[in-house]
Parts: sequence; structure tokens; C-alpha cells
Amino acid sequence: IERINVTAGIRGQYASRLHYEISAGYSVVDNGLLDAVAVAGPLMGAVAYRDYGLLHADAAMEWKSNDVEAGAALRFRGMGADDYEGAFQMAPVGANFRFIYNWNKRIYGGVTAELASSRKGSGLYDDTMYDLSIPGYADLGLYAEYKFSHKLSFWLSGGNLLNMNIQRHPAYTGSGISLTAGIAVNI
Repeated sequence: IERINVTAGIRGQYASRLHYEISAGYSVVDNGLLDAVAVAGPLMGAVAYRDYGLLHADAAMEWKSNDVEAGAALRFRGMGADDYEGAFQMAPVGANFRFIYNWNKRIYGGVTAELASSRKGSGLYDDTMYDLSIPGYADLGLYAEYKFSHKLSFWLSGGNLLNMNIQRHPAYTGSGISLTAGIAVNI
């Protein structure tokens, strides 16, 4: 339950193509949900409820034109070390980027990236608190789409092109390059 959230920021646009938003603030959360691990027996992902204070800052920018759509977002999350005992802190720094080009509003191609810094945490085992961490990652992807008509398109998306072990949640690692294909039908 978010008890207090004080946030200030600015949002605007320039020449109807460039949109931006910057904000920063502080939140006080009671019984907030955080990632954790269950270390009794095999290591498993779990959740923990903690009271914590959160310093947060966000910056985002987006460009849209007839042929190009690009965006970037940067996030900062700061928690006190005592706030996540027995759990994992939120990633202190995260970012997302995307760039998509379209040719005649029929063929689209682009690149995406999601980045996150490492996350500190701790876990209790046999009455001893151990320091744990989740490594940071960079998930680079490519995207392509062919719009056959306004009602039908085919797309292809590749992810984790750097072949990293990506751990968004404790004890669950997504590894290897991924490839997804699809058909979109607009009725």
C-alpha cells in the first residue's frame, strides 16, 4: 500500500514530433511486494512483503514522424539497505530504447534494447542471512513487419541477440536467443 507519494515533473512536446517527460519523487510503501527466494530446499523464486521508502526518477523521450518512431526511457530506483532484507531491491538503474523505421507504411524494421543493473538482495538459510545478487543484463532485439493490407500483417521478432543469461526474477533465467513470428489480423 502506497502511503505517501510525492512526485514532481515536467511533460511537453516540441513541434508535435518530440515528446518528453521527466519526473522525480519519493514514495513510502507499506507491505510492498518485492522479489525474494525460498532457500529451504531447492532454490526457488518467491515474493516478500516489506515496508520501504523509494526514491525514484524517470526520464523519457519519444520522436514520431511519418517514417521514424524512436523512444528512450531511463529509470532510477533507490531503496535503503534495510528496506529489502530477506528480499531483492528493485534494479537501481534501468533503460529501454527502440527505433522503428517504416517504408511506405508497409515494411517496418527496428531495433529494441532493455537494460537493467544488478540487484542486491539477501536470503535467510539455517538462521543465517546471506547476501545475494541478480546480475544486470542487456536484452537487444530486432523487429520486422510486413503489412500485406490494413487488415493483415506478418511480423518477426528476435530477442536476447547478445545471448546473455537474463534474470528478471530470482531463480528464473531466460537464456539463449529467441525468435517469435506472428500474424496480425485486424477485424
